[in-house]
Amino acid sequence: MPTLPRLRPYLASDRAACIGLFESNVPEYFGGHEKDDFLQCLDQKIGPYFVMEDSRGQLAGCGGYAEHPGRLATAGLIWGMISRDLHGQGFGTYLLAGRLERIRAESRFSEVRIETTPMSQGFFAGFGFLPVRIQPNGFGQGYDLVEMSLALR
Repeated sequence: MPTLPRLRPYLASDRAACIGLFESNVPEYFGGHEKDDFLQCLDQKIGPYFVMEDSRGQLAGCGGYAEHPGRLATAGLIWGMISRDLHGQGFGTYLLAGRLERIRAESRFSEVRIETTPMSQGFFAGFGFLPVRIQPNGFGQGYDLVEMSLALR
């Protein structure tokens, strides 16, 4: 029986590995110009942030959530990613399910939002997220922003 990945809270000692996860997804999923924003997220701890270890204890992914600014009862998914060489193996599903489970456990949230790109839009649609806004070049030149929403109740 295969060992499930383990989701645990992010530690400062995970920073270098998380940077490696980010860099493995440039330029297909993130623009290199977004790295400073990602580092700011890691350093400022704006909400619960997690890392996901594979069966060998290696970091396979990371991601978190925070209270959505300006939207009552809404959680926003932040900086979720899986190592590029592990895409399509179920790690993204496990990471998203783990974050949604934690968000649902906080009864204050009735909605989850994410800002993603067209590259990942289909993944989130598979979990019931619906597009609510598209902003061309919203993440920078060539990186459209697709805002999606999932009702929890």
